[in-house]
Amino acid sequence: MDRYKRKTERKLQFKEEMFTEIKQKLTEGYSKRALVDEYGIHEATLRKRLNNNSIPTSLGRYKPAFSTEMENQLADHIKKLDSLFYGITLKQLQIIAFQYAEENKLEHRFSKEKGMVGKEWTILFCQRHSLSVRQPEQTSLARIIGFNKVQVDRFFLNLRNMLETYHFLPNSIFNMDETSVLTVPTKIPKVISPRGKRTVGKIVSGERGQLITAVCCVSAGGNYVPPALIFPRKRQKIELLNGAPPQSILMVSDSGFINSELFVEWLKHFQKHVSASLEQPVLLILDNHSTHISLPAVLFCRASGIHMLSLPPHASHKLQPLDVAVFGPLKTAYAKEADNWLVSHPGRTITQYQVAGLFGNAYNRIASIDKACKAFSATGIWPFNCDVFTEENFAPSGVTNKEYNDKTNIEQINNDAQSTSTATGSIVQVNSDDIGLQTNDPTVVTENVEIELESENILEELLAVPSTSGDNSVRVLAFVPPEKICPTPKATAIVNKRKRAGKKSEILTNSPYKNGLLEKHPKNKPKVITKSKAKRGVTKKLKFDNAKDKDDGICYGCGEIYGTPPEFDLIQCYSCKAWWHEICTAYTGSGPFICDFCEQNK
Repeated sequence: MDRYKRKTERKLQFKEEMFTEIKQKLTEGYSKRALVDEYGIHEATLRKRLNNNSIPTSLGRYKPAFSTEMENQLADHIKKLDSLFYGITLKQLQIIAFQYAEENKLEHRFSKEKGMVGKEWTILFCQRHSLSVRQPEQTSLARIIGFNKVQVDRFFLNLRNMLETYHFLPNSIFNMDETSVLTVPTKIPKVISPRGKRTVGKIVSGERGQLITAVCCVSAGGNYVPPALIFPRKRQKIELLNGAPPQSILMVSDSGFINSELFVEWLKHFQKHVSASLEQPVLLILDNHSTHISLPAVLFCRASGIHMLSLPPHASHKLQPLDVAVFGPLKTAYAKEADNWLVSHPGRTITQYQVAGLFGNAYNRIASIDKACKAFSATGIWPFNCDVFTEENFAPSGVTNKEYNDKTNIEQINNDAQSTSTATGSIVQVNSDDIGLQTNDPTVVTENVEIELESENILEELLAVPSTSGDNSVRVLAFVPPEKICPTPKATAIVNKRKRAGKKSEILTNSPYKNGLLEKHPKNKPKVITKSKAKRGVTKKLKFDNAKDKDDGICYGCGEIYGTPPEFDLIQCYSCKAWWHEICTAYTGSGPFICDFCEQNK
């Protein structure tokens, strides 16, 4: 069947509507010859259809394995899996389609030895339903979970309050973010190469490049604040800014990344160009990275009339204008500039001294007013649109919603469903494996239920006409749906692990948040308990007054590296002397702290 090729372009012309019209015109006195010429069909075909009083259903003896409705359901399920970031491969589709036919006991000509449908059928199926094989982009689980309706609604609520309170205009709403600029770009232009060549290469400066951070900022009205470039150096050299966009500033750090001190320095640069004041404040939208939420930064913004609003964690790919519409074209333009420079300077490599010039050319090319306005509009920030994202955008985060695994809830569902079906003589049985509800009402059964009926006649009636008698009705399909063969991914019951408090969208310059930072400030922390007291059964807490107290280490609770000074308080296990984030433990503050590993080994 896979190698079958059609030899003609015939298609089914005789449809029910056409046949009805022909019979109507015959009763009105039209001749068969006139109808043959009008509808473009053969006279013998017309006589045959009139004698048999039927219309053709196929062009030959081969019939499709799946009906149109079944194919549409399979295609919709595949599209749903793709929207949840759990898309299937071409081979997985071949296996699922075969199991789909087997579970529904359909007559098919698929290979039972291989247990999958043919490749030709799969390709034609994708063509019929506008599906194609694509190379996916790696998307972290944190990003999928982080972009959820609760977090996004909180951000838009904070944004609405700020807009209604201070009446910000487009030129007073800014977005700030950092992006990496490498001496060896990760994206390089495509080249022309002979067909069939195994390896296609393109010259670059080196195997790995040096990272320079570019701090960019743009307003909803299309105003661009001159960027800042952070180089991984100890000392500044003005030559590093040769060719950079006008009025750009130079910063240096050991790693090339921004830190709390450099962010305060950038805020002063930002204040110089936007001229914010308490009488004419501006709104600065940025992510909630730890370098952006330091106490000095918040105090400076409060004194300067800069209101900072943080984005939800792991949601910048959807809510941050710079990420949505600016950084992508910027990196593509930078890669082209780097490639042109290598062609014009054969035998030389790109160093830190050429980065500013290449970045400046790319930045000046893509920094347009139209691009900035579209970026803010696409994220719903300006014009304000809290409904810019639909339920489909939040669907991937629903994969981790907690399911009903409690036996008492399942028994309650069975009892309620059985009581509602007594009138029809049916028994409804709900299994724990079939429940994936996202509602707190245990009486609502929406899908994936198994029904056993005492009467075969009732079963035939239900299969013929699905029940739609209200919100709690049970829909019975005449065939096994594809969700049974390839279920929608659903996380199991989540184990409650002790971890750090989750971040969320905040108005960073408001008094409650500022007071929280003041409480965490080192000057307001309790005194350190000495080692002698720790030996007598008192838990030791570590206080960082300077960078010489402790080197970088790993918290044994969450596995994350803490720096010097750490972002969160540390506490030491009395038994194994391991350091933990205090918020990663269940320590109440009295007696010695014993970590989970030591508790288990007792």
